[in-house]
Amino acid sequence: MTAVKRDYLFDNIKCLLIILVVAGHIIENIDNSTVNYIYKIIYSFHMPAFIFVTGYFARFRPEKILRKIVLPYIVFQTLYILFDYFVLHQADTLNLQYTKPYWIMWYLMATLFYHMIIPFIEYDSNNKRIIVIVISVMISLLAGYNNSIGYFLSVSRICVFMPFFILGYYASKSDISAKICQLKTPVKAALIILSAIACFLGTLFVKQDIITRNILYCSYGYEKTGSNPMIRLACMIIALFWICLLTLIIPKKKVTIISWVGSKTFWIYVLHGFIVRYFFG
Repeated sequence: MTAVKRDYLFDNIKCLLIILVVAGHIIENIDNSTVNYIYKIIYSFHMPAFIFVTGYFARFRPEKILRKIVLPYIVFQTLYILFDYFVLHQADTLNLQYTKPYWIMWYLMATLFYHMIIPFIEYDSNNKRIIVIVISVMISLLAGYNNSIGYFLSVSRICVFMPFFILGYYASKSDISAKICQLKTPVKAALIILSAIACFLGTLFVKQDIITRNILYCSYGYEKTGSNPMIRLACMIIALFWICLLTLIIPKKKVTIISWVGSKTFWIYVLHGFIVRYFFG
């Protein structure tokens, strides 16, 4: 059987993103204005970018979905609940439940949902793809008005981040990685400069007091977070520019350690929570 050729661009991007995930969790409880600013910058794009990359490699294969998403979710949801109760002693009762993902497990819940909608977004027509993307953005924005959704089944985050998964999925179908390599130097330089400026402006935006951590978590609607559709849309645009910048400046070839780490991000993601929770609270 011929080995699947890895896309080192996205392995390298995933390496950076998993570092940001771990770093964000480590500094989460540090009470410092500068650290809080860095934290908000990280959260303004790292999970949207991760969801984008997830979409890029997503395929609707039921057996693989069961083996690589459903079973890991059940196993690690169980382990984290047991860890929380027996090791951290933060839970009053032992409650093995699977409808409210434990902390970082929301990502697996969201990934499961996104893979299940693939048959419904499978279009070759660019016009139809644009319609799907627009609808997903509308769902993301309108979800904020529903105060009943939140951590249950990660519905809020699923809705908010869905456009990034769909964009990643369609980017894969368009072989965006190859197209980036084909860009002429002046065009690529212009895109990098534009994206960098937009990202810089984005960092100034998230520095504002109106942008709170709860807004960037995307776990609740507008009423509970003091947000509104324009703020959510602005945050989505900022994340999109970060994704553009990363795909343009990250190396496209294999970088030994970086690419290797990027290929192991799933395990780093599901395992690092035990260490972070134990040592950093």
